[in-house]
Amino acid sequence: MFAWPPFMLLAVVLSCVCVAQADTSTRWYALTLGDVPAGWRRDVETTTADHLTWETTEFLRINRGGQELEIEARTTWVTDLRGRPVEVRTLQLMGGTPAEARWVFSDAGIDITTSQGGRSNTVQVPLPAEPWLTPQAARTFMTQRIEAGAEQVDFGMMSPELGAMVVQQSMRRTGEIEVVWEGRTLPGSVWSVSTQGLPFMSEQVLSADTLPLAGSMKLPFGDLSFALAGPEVQHLDNARTPELFTSLFIEPRSMVEDPHAAPSLVLRLTAKDGTPVDLASAGAQRIAGRGPGHTTIHVQPSEPLPATAEELEDPAYRQPSSLIDSADPAVLDLKNKAVPQRDANWPRRAEA
Repeated sequence: MFAWPPFMLLAVVLSCVCVAQADTSTRWYALTLGDVPAGWRRDVETTTADHLTWETTEFLRINRGGQELEIEARTTWVTDLRGRPVEVRTLQLMGGTPAEARWVFSDAGIDITTSQGGRSNTVQVPLPAEPWLTPQAARTFMTQRIEAGAEQVDFGMMSPELGAMVVQQSMRRTGEIEVVWEGRTLPGSVWSVSTQGLPFMSEQVLSADTLPLAGSMKLPFGDLSFALAGPEVQHLDNARTPELFTSLFIEPRSMVEDPHAAPSLVLRLTAKDGTPVDLASAGAQRIAGRGPGHTTIHVQPSEPLPATAEELEDPAYRQPSSLIDSADPAVLDLKNKAVPQRDANWPRRAEA
């Protein structure tokens, strides 16, 4: 028997309702980016004799400087019938070798295995001590809170894209709306969504049983929106795809002569629509000031920000991963050929 933390008791209680409302259905959504059809999303919920499974697949087709790129991501959550997480599987396809990850939950922690190109790497991380909910339990919790008349719902969750940590999600009710789908009018409630670790706010329209009907997230390159649809959304019109390369270029008001040779650089960035420009201090970049609709940054390559004590002690920054596989023989061979072993100057070694 797993020795789960006390917060898992909440998931156990919620699972009693979740099993009764099990929805083994498939739902399709159309995705648009900046009002341009960009892809689709599919949600599949399945109940077996032992497990509840929630699988979400998203497909996007975008244009980067004239080159079309297809991106597909799949996340599958599996819980037991009492609501306890069993495993999470992710799959990412983006032009090259598929990248996969599998999280297996036990009383000892979470075993995370990442795989790509025939190589795999496994690490074990501890279970978080903070309360959190799986997507299945979160939906049940939302249903209960809405039925109780709550105008704001807060809970912890885990997202494989953000790592094995609990992130807080806050949902605030902002109004009511009707959504027309397949000739039917569906009543929905509108919720403003804030997720810890994500700088972008989003909005969701939920049905009476908290199924998503529509939603959008404001991104720098346009709103990424979804709306309930049918399986026909898989057949995209190839005539137009969202452009996400040259449309993101920053246009300077004056030319900077040989910027790569400059000892330092001061830039004042202003958003075209006047919205705040939110950037981070990292690497050689420091935020020097903020004002209405603009941010001033100071770039000084000779004085990069030092790593924190926590970052220096975290082995995850030095371990191979599926995206940066420093243990791959081909990478090691390339490093040995390119890097002068006798040169102790780390900047020159890094440049080589």
